[in-house]
Amino acid sequence: MPGILAVHGMPRDDNRYLLQRVARSHLVLDAPTAIATRLGVAPAPVLCGHSHLPRPARLPDGPTVLHPGSVGCSACQDPSGDPHVSEAGSPHARYAIVHRSTAAIGAELIAVEYDHRAASARAATQGRADCAHAMATGYAMPLSGIA
Repeated sequence: MPGILAVHGMPRDDNRYLLQRVARSHLVLDAPTAIATRLGVAPAPVLCGHSHLPRPARLPDGPTVLHPGSVGCSACQDPSGDPHVSEAGSPHARYAIVHRSTAAIGAELIAVEYDHRAASARAATQGRADCAHAMATGYAMPLSGIA
């Protein structure tokens, strides 16, 4: 049984998204062909991160790619390159439980309540208004000059 490929972003670049592209200053799921091109050859299922957005994606004639989400950082803003925000839409801590068999991979995407208000307050005391807002709401603070 093949293993699981685990990457933060893309296999060759931790700072680029595997599943998403930027559109109108937000992350959106990209086309399967674009994801497959970024992924390259991957005979095994793939776990990825970087975007903080939980979701599975099945590539035609390719592996399942799973992003489990983020524990404690459900939104962020990226002012570099093509400025954008990434937003899960709620402050839940997110993770996945992966199930494997010889023929398939499945996953449960889990969203758990936690004391996000306390985490938000702590971020605010550290001078991180952006993190405090994200932890409290699941949404990023608007980027300057972007709707």
